[in-house]
Amino acid sequence: LGNAIKVHQKQFPEMFEIFKDYARRLGISRASLYINQDPTLQAFTLGLNSCTLVLTSGLVEQLSEKELQFVIGHELGHYAAGHTRVSTIISPAGSDNVISNLLFGFWNRKCEYTSDRCGLVLTKDVDSGVSALIKLAIGKKLYEELDIKGYVEQIKATERFSVRLSEILGSHPLITNRIKYLLVFWKESFELK
Repeated sequence: LGNAIKVHQKQFPEMFEIFKDYARRLGISRASLYINQDPTLQAFTLGLNSCTLVLTSGLVEQLSEKELQFVIGHELGHYAAGHTRVSTIISPAGSDNVISNLLFGFWNRKCEYTSDRCGLVLTKDVDSGVSALIKLAIGKKLYEELDIKGYVEQIKATERFSVRLSEILGSHPLITNRIKYLLVFWKESFELK
């Protein structure tokens, strides 16, 4: 965190207000937000007794304000649900190796779905949640050229056994699955009411 910039009332105040509002709504009393210079689109949350959320500069620069709000809600969801406490214990095994993914991958993937739902509950904006997830896969520039109908076909193709099997070896669900489950949650929780 020594190489990152802390977000506060005078440093990126609009982002800070959203962050503090979401933390308050989730009952997180001790939370801090940082931006780290890194061109990749990533975010992560750390913490046992206090929450530290780190966004990469690439993520902040390429996502819209609404998409960024979804990601902030998602990351705070990890802390609120207790994921960071458990992941701190299992992190010495690492998250980018086959053994760790076979042992803890199912739990990690369920954590991602839960946190996606948290981001959606906080923002109540399914379109921004979906576009944020797609941008995580391909970035802002290519997103602007994306053929949505072709991407929907790709989502349908992920039903194949070989594609589902490949997910087992990863720590995160496939983006296509995250979108699919986010849309189902949206319909069940918001559209049907």
